[in-house]
Amino acid sequence: MTHALARFLRAAEFASKLQHPNIASVTDVGTADGLAYYVTPHVGITLEARLVQEQQLPLDEALQIAQQVARALAYAHLHGVVHRDIKPANILLDGRLAMLVDFESAGTLSVNSGHKRFRAGIPVGTPPYVSPEQASGVWDVDGRSDIYSLGCVLYEMLAGQPPLTGLSQQAMIEHKMIENAQASQQIRASVPDAVGVIVKTAMAERPVDRYATASKFATALDAVMFRTPIR
Repeated sequence: MTHALARFLRAAEFASKLQHPNIASVTDVGTADGLAYYVTPHVGITLEARLVQEQQLPLDEALQIAQQVARALAYAHLHGVVHRDIKPANILLDGRLAMLVDFESAGTLSVNSGHKRFRAGIPVGTPPYVSPEQASGVWDVDGRSDIYSLGCVLYEMLAGQPPLTGLSQQAMIEHKMIENAQASQQIRASVPDAVGVIVKTAMAERPVDRYATASKFATALDAVMFRTPIR
């Protein structure tokens, strides 16, 4: 079995096991004319296409999309799966519904000294969104890597560009120029300070400084969406 086919079948396996409103479900898996396939519902357009059209999204919509994806990640992590390639192209939009797709880069979480994590190995993911530890390919990676990537997506929805735009691909992979991401409100004045804090926390360079879980990330987004105090 080729590596590409193995990744494809793994994506189908992961997606078929994850039943969540914000994860595109797999309805069929099989082969035809020597080619493997799996079927998912066709839902709206990708967030990537939406950003090409509009560049920046309204604040409430950006927060809602990020919150739904964070809930999907919380569910996936709880079931032992880390996505590893969170980006606008892997988020489908159907009205106000956001759905996570494409688990070809996903990895399983295993118990190690009481923590669920796995060895990244060869770097995977997409440079503007990949976490520093995942890009290195040698650190132990857990669900906080997905939180970092979703923070980058939220940043892009608010600022109109990824946080590392303008750097070479190698510089983005190595993350040598990241200390603290520029706060989103510095680019877009209408973004409240509380949202800027959420983005910076999600995108913290060190995993320990990010939200501990995707569920906590979603809760922080809930708080600003419904104007409740953030602790």
